[in-house]
Amino acid sequence: MRVGYLSPTNLFIPSGAKNIVTSIQEPCRVALLIFICANKNLYPPTSTLARALTAQLKHSFCTAGMEILTLWVAAQDALIWILCLGAHISKGLEQRHWFVLWLARTMSLREIYGWDNLKILLLKFFYLDSAYLRSLTEVWDEAHLVMNANPDTRLS
Repeated sequence: MRVGYLSPTNLFIPSGAKNIVTSIQEPCRVALLIFICANKNLYPPTSTLARALTAQLKHSFCTAGMEILTLWVAAQDALIWILCLGAHISKGLEQRHWFVLWLARTMSLREIYGWDNLKILLLKFFYLDSAYLRSLTEVWDEAHLVMNANPDTRLS
């Protein structure tokens, strides 16, 4: 997956704007905004901005009318990174379960069955222990429970 087509000029374009071309670009754009906010600890997950970004990220997947795992086949690692960011920023919100469920399904497809394997994948993108370790180990625990409790998540 190339993030190169996400130019700085369209990074801050509101969701649904006409020059957002693909259904993959919008989740990437929102994920980058989440990443910027999370890395700088500018806004806690309970903030208005975090709630808005959480809703916008989920909406960007849902409005495309797509089957997430089908459309993102060539970019499953990027999808996992984006779903991790969504789960990170949605702590305590109703959308958290949605992100964790899709993360569990995608990790099953990629045969990621340990935190260390997930962390290695995240390090290929943007990941800092200082910003994410506590939160994403909680996300891992939740996704792992879903994977073990629900055989439907094991799609491979």
